[in-house]
Amino acid sequence: DGDRPGPPRFVLAADTLRDVTGAPIFSDRQNIPNVTDIDCDGQPDLFIGRVDGTVMRYEQGSTDANGIPRFRLVTDRFENIEIIGQIVGSLHGANTMAFGDVDGDGDEDLFWGDFFEPGLLLIENTGTCGTPSLRGEPVGFPPGNPLRTSGYNAPTLGDPDGDGDLDLLVGVLGGAFNANATAADNLYFLEQTPDGFPVRTRRFLDGIDVGSESVPALADLDADGDLDLLVANKIVPGEPNTSRIYLFENQGTPRQPAFHLTDSLALAPAFHYAPALGDLDADGDLDLLVGTWNEGIAFYRNEGTPQQPDFRLEAPGYVELTRGSNSMPALADLDADGDLDLLVGEASGTLNLYRNEGT
Repeated sequence: DGDRPGPPRFVLAADTLRDVTGAPIFSDRQNIPNVTDIDCDGQPDLFIGRVDGTVMRYEQGSTDANGIPRFRLVTDRFENIEIIGQIVGSLHGANTMAFGDVDGDGDEDLFWGDFFEPGLLLIENTGTCGTPSLRGEPVGFPPGNPLRTSGYNAPTLGDPDGDGDLDLLVGVLGGAFNANATAADNLYFLEQTPDGFPVRTRRFLDGIDVGSESVPALADLDADGDLDLLVANKIVPGEPNTSRIYLFENQGTPRQPAFHLTDSLALAPAFHYAPALGDLDADGDLDLLVGTWNEGIAFYRNEGTPQQPDFRLEAPGYVELTRGSNSMPALADLDADGDLDLLVGEASGTLNLYRNEGT
């Protein structure tokens, strides 16, 4: 279609934001800044949270040769804001912020997420579009039923459902309140309704997510001619005693896979599972090697069939690393002698080759 616009093409316009003197503008480590036109003058303002809970405000002072704004520091204590974590006493931490007119009164309100805050804080702008005033106490949002996660919540406002009002997306980065609990349920969608902002989903992007530091392995586990998927995690979200390996059966085709969670494997408790599959006993079905954080590699023999595997622990210390941790195995015939060799990665970046000198 000749009238259809082409895909966007992004070109690096600036290596970093700079002030009016050309010096780089720095943010505290892990703090996420925000740009908005807080005073409705048609020019962007830059806000940077500090680890002490205060906010720096810059306003555009000029532009560079590429038209990129250069900013002038207005104040390092914007509106005298100083936010302290609400639950863990007098603590500050890494923070995020977003501005938006959440109450529809024509000015920008401030949302704040903090490493030491399990919720999301709102400071209402009680001024006007041209004369903002954000000097009220931060309150938990939504009012009456404030959000509670593992903390360090990153908000953004928009209209993803296209109904003409501002909704709220919150990415849960994981703070001081058991970050593992939200390792999978970590993108909240709060829809604006006449009754408030109910949470519609904790997984706004629907996909395979079993938690942090996940490790996949592909193999035809039901002998139907297409690849199925195993996915392991670091720790089971909400269950801090072990990892888990999940089985996603391919209910599509080899060319158009459709993975559906059908089971999880019953394995010995350990952390940082890393699966690898191969027929290690030449009986025509796939056996399982599982790398772990600090217990080496376990061997699970398939006592079932190619169509219905049944993995039983044969040797918990099948391969033990002499140094390092986070063993990650891979099986392949690396010397073309007809049997499977073993390659093991570890946290230090070292790769260890174990040549199969058996059969």
